[in-house]
Amino acid sequence: YILHKGRLHRMPPGLMLGIPTQIFPFMKTGLISPWGKLRAAMDLVLPRRQESGDESLGHFMERRLGKEVLEHIVEPLLAGIYAGDTRVLSLQSTFPQFHAAERKHRSLILGMMETRKQTAAASGLPAELKSSVFLTYKNGLETLVDALLRELRGANVETNRAIAAVRRQGERYEVVFADGDKTEADSVIITLPAFAAAGILAHLPSVRRLADIPYVSVANIVMAFERSDIRHDLDGSGFLVPRTEGRYITACTWTSSKWLHTAPECKALLRCYVGRSGEEHYVDLSDDELLQKVRTDLKEVMGVAAEPLFYEITRLHKSMPQYPVGHLDRLKQADEELQAAMPGVYLAGAGYRGVGLPDCIRQGKEAAERALSHVSLALGR
Repeated sequence: YILHKGRLHRMPPGLMLGIPTQIFPFMKTGLISPWGKLRAAMDLVLPRRQESGDESLGHFMERRLGKEVLEHIVEPLLAGIYAGDTRVLSLQSTFPQFHAAERKHRSLILGMMETRKQTAAASGLPAELKSSVFLTYKNGLETLVDALLRELRGANVETNRAIAAVRRQGERYEVVFADGDKTEADSVIITLPAFAAAGILAHLPSVRRLADIPYVSVANIVMAFERSDIRHDLDGSGFLVPRTEGRYITACTWTSSKWLHTAPECKALLRCYVGRSGEEHYVDLSDDELLQKVRTDLKEVMGVAAEPLFYEITRLHKSMPQYPVGHLDRLKQADEELQAAMPGVYLAGAGYRGVGLPDCIRQGKEAAERALSHVSLALGR
């Protein structure tokens, strides 16, 4: 669902990353006015942009589909992934497939329709999962971490130790811990947030400028209720909240509906999200203030007035990197400078080329391959 003018509206079927790929369900939705629907349909006839440079995600979406689709559907759905502002986020760094669809098909809607067909045909998922948007591990995401640790058996794994510096020592590198300890390495992969990596490599100007990448702070508030205390059918995965609604929460996941194994049938588990670009001060409210504001939103939106059986608040300070327009060009400069000065040292992680788990896994694999290649060449010498 998406909250619009204080009411929950079901997302129209056929949305792909917020882009309508089925015309009739989109025309029936109450999220967009008749004029807004007509403006979105103009994407089918508008010419493609001639310039090839980067632009903001918000500018691109408004140019193709209009302001209403941007503010009522795209912004809460796509900007919510980054807790960001679509008018600041880089299109090329966040959703390059949209740029590619416009270049190839001219129309964004037609391009995403074709992408949807190809994705459905090539998903490779078991039949019972092809209708689901969401997949996870039954015992939580720590399943992935535990598996990585098993694969690293025999390796020296250290945790909860801060790194102060990485220094070149001839053909090798010295890693300096904050407590003064040191260790040597043939290659180093730095997966820290951009501002932390920039501090460690501050002697490199282009890398140091990565500290300018903004990071947004957010908070998650999980609450458990008796199922009978919630009148809503909870017939979905939750709801998103556009900025224009003026709410404290940015979204609410109906966790026990999205993941059936997370609560008994007689209970309901809800997870609310607070904080996004320009609205980070809510994260630093006291637990009581934060809980009260979130419960007020739930009461007014869903009619949930009951006291939660329990709650848990998690604050994630400076956790959501914001890729500005031109982000990839800055990364290219940083990578070139880093490889010229410190070959065998690589950057990977959410601060660079994608915040999602698949993006981070891809970056990790690519960095590992580059590190292995560097070490192999060094041994060959």
